[in-house]
Amino acid sequence: AVSAKSGGAAISELGELIALQGISMSKNSAFVFIKPHAVTDAVKDLVKETFENNGITITKEGSMEAEEIDKFKKIDKHYYAIASKATILTPDKLAIPKDKFKEKFGLEWDDVLKDGKALNAMDACKEFEVDSDALDKMWAACKKAGDLVKFGGGFYCGKLEKDGKGPFYVFNGFFMSMRAKFVTPGVSIYYYAVEDWCKDPQVTFGPIAMTKSLFDTLEDTDSDWCAALCSMIAGAGPSKASTGDPQEKELEELKKQVASYEELSRAVAIIQAHTPQKGVGKGEAKGKGEAKGKGKDGGKGEAKGKGKEEPKGKGKSKGRDEQ
Repeated sequence: AVSAKSGGAAISELGELIALQGISMSKNSAFVFIKPHAVTDAVKDLVKETFENNGITITKEGSMEAEEIDKFKKIDKHYYAIASKATILTPDKLAIPKDKFKEKFGLEWDDVLKDGKALNAMDACKEFEVDSDALDKMWAACKKAGDLVKFGGGFYCGKLEKDGKGPFYVFNGFFMSMRAKFVTPGVSIYYYAVEDWCKDPQVTFGPIAMTKSLFDTLEDTDSDWCAALCSMIAGAGPSKASTGDPQEKELEELKKQVASYEELSRAVAIIQAHTPQKGVGKGEAKGKGEAKGKGKDGGKGEAKGKGKEEPKGKGKSKGRDEQ
């Protein structure tokens, strides 16, 4: 027998039980990291404890230094939608809405590109000989002056000039200050490779492919970021405070249900039994009918009914039918 245990232990035992029954139960996996400003021993302990309490297994953990993040542009790949315009791609590789560019700056995009006046944010730092903070201030001034245009989500172009240099048309200049928080020498992230059992063996029959980059992971460093993160990964599993009889009862019910699935086909059949058949309407026919009239004896009578057919008789009648 499998005893009910708090949080993660119960979930792990349930996964083992399902595996013993011969049912394929996939696992979820994720790469989770703590941002540089939050990397402390207290936060690490909180992350590990929360993972354990929610049945999430840590398969690997460690530090990743700023130099590695910078060299391989890992944070750029994480924020790809923004960084692709700022650091990864040069302006000639971008799909620029030429009409919007001309409408804003009064110039043909092809001419600007030909004259070498278009720069991504990283090259702008080199051209103006400034660091990320200085470029961020230039970007803010550009925005305030109205020399900024938005082409789409996370896709901006600003007209920048400094000390006689320029103007240059720079893409996503704001990103460099974001990037600096991860690549400044001396900083690092702390990461975890984690996995846990999928919580619904009835409907989960295969692993979810990891198609995103290494840094495409849940992240949020606000006050309750860790608890929220782990609850999401664990499928909002019960915490220590909520363990007890209800959880034990639930686990026993799940054990019985799993034991009944001798073959995967039976599990599928159970799901299908709860799937509405095609052609069945949204509900039963509904209708209201009301008839008022005078009977033979001169008395007044009133009849009410539901359905398609309206009562027949003298007097006014009104009704409504729905399919």
